[in-house]
Amino acid sequence: CNNCRQAGNAIPDEEVERRKRNRVKYRELKNNPEWSDVEYDKRTGGLRAQHVGHIIHDSPKAERFFEGFTSTQLELECQAELFRIGHVALLLDESKKKNGNKLAALDLELDGEAMDIRSITGHGWYSHALAAKNRQLTNYNAREDVERPSNSVCLYFHDPSLFDHKKMVKSIEQFRYYRDKHGNLLDRKIKHVYCVIKGSKELLKYDV
Repeated sequence: CNNCRQAGNAIPDEEVERRKRNRVKYRELKNNPEWSDVEYDKRTGGLRAQHVGHIIHDSPKAERFFEGFTSTQLELECQAELFRIGHVALLLDESKKKNGNKLAALDLELDGEAMDIRSITGHGWYSHALAAKNRQLTNYNAREDVERPSNSVCLYFHDPSLFDHKKMVKSIEQFRYYRDKHGNLLDRKIKHVYCVIKGSKELLKYDV
């Protein structure tokens, strides 16, 4: 093999195993009636699907962004970007209730990790989005049926010009010093921030 001119193009063993796991997951979801739009990309190993309990915002009263996009359309676009670059992106069940009240839920399972998607639609500091998602993670992790607490959030940039690395670093620094209504430092649940930028070839990750 080392003498082969194509040796440099060989797929690493861990990548072979990743794709094999994703194909197995694809077959599982494809045969599960609770999941729809199940698709596997043989070229990249990407996998996507949507749970039937995922909430769709498409009513005439739904808030619109970027001259017409609903939050659901932006979620789907984020999922499509992750799928395109080879990740597992599953839109999760958000329909569970307890005593008639809807439970806090998360949008996305990214490569096996549950998190929520927040589309960045303006020019403000990203720290405001992180603080809002931190409250959601707090409520989600408090659920009795959550065995694996979430510690991540996914920020989606439909408009690539809204992403700025230095601004992200500064926003995370600001978030570290956010305080609650009693003046105490915020109980930070978010440990990792994933950034999906439309058209980009990579998924960015920042540690908090």
